[in-house]
Amino acid sequence: MTLRKDMLVEIVAYCLMPNHFHVILGTQDIGNKTKFIHKLCTGYSMYFNLKYGHSGTIFQGQYKAKYIDNDDYFRYVIQYVHLNPYGLLEPDMDRITKLDHSDEAIKFSKEYEFSSYRDYLGFDRPQKSILTFVQG
Repeated sequence: MTLRKDMLVEIVAYCLMPNHFHVILGTQDIGNKTKFIHKLCTGYSMYFNLKYGHSGTIFQGQYKAKYIDNDDYFRYVIQYVHLNPYGLLEPDMDRITKLDHSDEAIKFSKEYEFSSYRDYLGFDRPQKSILTFVQG
């Protein structure tokens, strides 16, 4: 994969959920993160509005961002994003209880199509072409 000079961010990990998404971005310029999220949400809103005959905002509130400043937190956030789909099976389970069910969360997340987890595991699948779309 060839990196472009005008690339805003590197997508480190992502998970698309039915009512929200998580994305871990790498960038040297913090302004690029904001610009990327704005482009992503604007583009998706335009697509959604056109496809469903809707008009106006589809996202509620401002996006939440956290700065990752050390390796332990980085590993935790990647795990959190990749195991987030388990919440679809157990929506009322709190974060601490989910830790007790990590084997089930891993098993479920391995089969979840809308996450970069399967890319990390080396699965060959069409969804990993998302990286092509971000660059191209």
